[in-house]
Amino acid sequence: MQNLYVYIIAVVLVAIFLLYHELKRANRKRLPLRILAVITASAALLFFIVPLKYEETLTTDPNTMNILTAGVVPASLGKEIYYTSDSSVLKEVGKDKVTYIPDLLYYLAGHPEVNGLNVYGYGLPGHTLDELDDKVVNFKPAETPDGIVFCNWVRILPASEVLRVQGTYNNTKDAPVKLLLEGLGTKLDSLIIPAKQQLTFDLTAQPRQTGRAIYRLLTMQGDKEIGSSDIPFEVIERPMVKVLVLAASPDFEFKFLRNWLHDHNYPAFFRTRISKDIFSTEQVNLESTESANITAATFKKYDLVIADDEELANLGALNGALQQELNNGLGLLIRLSEAKALSNFSQTFKLSATQDSITTTVIPVLEAEKLKPVPIDQPLYIGQKSTQLPLVADTRGRILASTALRGNGRVTATTLPATYNWVLNASAADYASYWSALINNTARKTSQEFSWQIAPALPLRGEQVELIFQEVMDKNPPQVMLNGRALNTQQHLVLPFYWQASHQATTGGWQSFSTTGGHKQAIYIFKSDDWKSVKAYERLKLNMDYQQKQVKERIPDEKTSKQIEKTVSRWIFFAFFLISMGFLWFETKILQ
Repeated sequence: MQNLYVYIIAVVLVAIFLLYHELKRANRKRLPLRILAVITASAALLFFIVPLKYEETLTTDPNTMNILTAGVVPASLGKEIYYTSDSSVLKEVGKDKVTYIPDLLYYLAGHPEVNGLNVYGYGLPGHTLDELDDKVVNFKPAETPDGIVFCNWVRILPASEVLRVQGTYNNTKDAPVKLLLEGLGTKLDSLIIPAKQQLTFDLTAQPRQTGRAIYRLLTMQGDKEIGSSDIPFEVIERPMVKVLVLAASPDFEFKFLRNWLHDHNYPAFFRTRISKDIFSTEQVNLESTESANITAATFKKYDLVIADDEELANLGALNGALQQELNNGLGLLIRLSEAKALSNFSQTFKLSATQDSITTTVIPVLEAEKLKPVPIDQPLYIGQKSTQLPLVADTRGRILASTALRGNGRVTATTLPATYNWVLNASAADYASYWSALINNTARKTSQEFSWQIAPALPLRGEQVELIFQEVMDKNPPQVMLNGRALNTQQHLVLPFYWQASHQATTGGWQSFSTTGGHKQAIYIFKSDDWKSVKAYERLKLNMDYQQKQVKERIPDEKTSKQIEKTVSRWIFFAFFLISMGFLWFETKILQ
């Protein structure tokens, strides 16, 4: 208060001096304006030094807090009292409109009367929502962010398989944008996203190298790059599946399959029936010479048998040997062309042929992704059974490929007759995806694969990263070494053979880890500002789901009036001061 009086006295003295100076001047022109300018400048100077405050009455619910999070639009806010624990929101909205609290949970613990939260923006993080069991959350979501809101790809890719980068792009701009997948300086695939639309994308590439690699997913507007995201993955060499192909007659399907197996280094032996007891044979990537005479010992050499149903019916006594090896883990892939099952193995599947003269093509759907259409003369479908797993269907859900357990092995049936058309129509990626899926789901498992995953799926530098892995231990818990540093592990609460380890990601890039069981893998940590739209959309969905699952209801309290003190921006008075002093200078120097 003492300083206030000092400021007032000082400003009044300045005003008296300036008024005396103006009244003393011989030129009496514009004297009223000059006096008004002096008074305005003096008052503006005072209120610039001493903030002008006023009181405003707000009607509020004392038991409800309004929480602002990232994504909130400042212009949409009303006159309520707002809080935030996000420093970026505080900077964007302004200290005069929002109160900063460093820790929301700590604040709520000290204010037990608060039983409801109005959350604006993209929402609260998951670990905060987990602690709000006794609160009612009313989520007021922001608009879906611009850019890539979902993205996924296989991080560890077997050699010869196609890399598929899939996701969703939300384009809020008034112009189209282009998504471009780039690898090793080469443009691999692209897609145009029209203006004001949200579209899914599926970009593919065939990696030629082995080991770790980082591709880039670019967002282009014209020739300008407006976004870039890393696509890290690792191509691994694994023991190739040895394939035995038994064909009832020569056809293009097996010819193209032979070329594909050769190009992708699969060891394979082809036996094609020419007449009753005459066969043609061909070896692909095999060192030893095979005989056309198939015996029980032949099946033991291979991991997968691909055969026509007709040829299986002609095996005769060898069917017993084939069944015995299926019990030991061999895989059998059957090509079906008729609704009537010809062999004992195809009788596992319920087949039906449609009398449809209109359908000339079928669009296969593999792992929820549509492949290019395939010509078909007579549609043949596989019926649904609880003991079978559909692998490929058409767009109407009718099954084209299905697999079932048989002993320790698997039997898979497919009814697509001419998949080689994909190759002829420049859709080799679809051909590779289709046959890779059938082979990988059917072939004998040569070794126990290391099962692991990380959370979050797109870990950022500075985030807490959780590693979940499978390891069978007798007594002591397994040890995890990450970049030479040991991590504490704990057993999964539900799955006893799974273990968890977590750490704070302090550096970006590839991070190698190993387990006691001798397994070695690597994870990739993204930069702290990567995948902003993905993270924002995840937060949106998380908060929307949380609100929908709430079962508690809060009876609203009576509204109360509260007087709050607000401050007029001092820069307004600074502007008046400059205008007034500018007029006095202009009047003295120019208008005389």
